[in-house]
Amino acid sequence: MSLQNLCAKRELFFTQYANIKESIQTLRELCKDNNEKLVLIESFDKYMEQKSEVFFVRFFLWCS
Repeated sequence: MSLQNLCAKRELFFTQYANIKESIQTLRELCKDNNEKLVLIESFDKYMEQKSEVFFVRFFLWCS
C-alpha cells in the first residue's frame, strides 16, 4: 500500500470517526438513564478508539 493511499484511508477514517464521536455523545445524553444502553455505547466507543490507535500505529510503522 502506498503512503498516499494509507494517508487517504487514515484521513477518511478520522473524518468518519469524528462524526461518529458526535453521535456517540448524543446517544450518551439520550440514554443517560438506561445503563444497559450506556454500556453498549461505551463498548462501541472503546472499539472505535482502539481502531483509531491501530491506524495510528500502522501509519507510524509504515513511515519508520
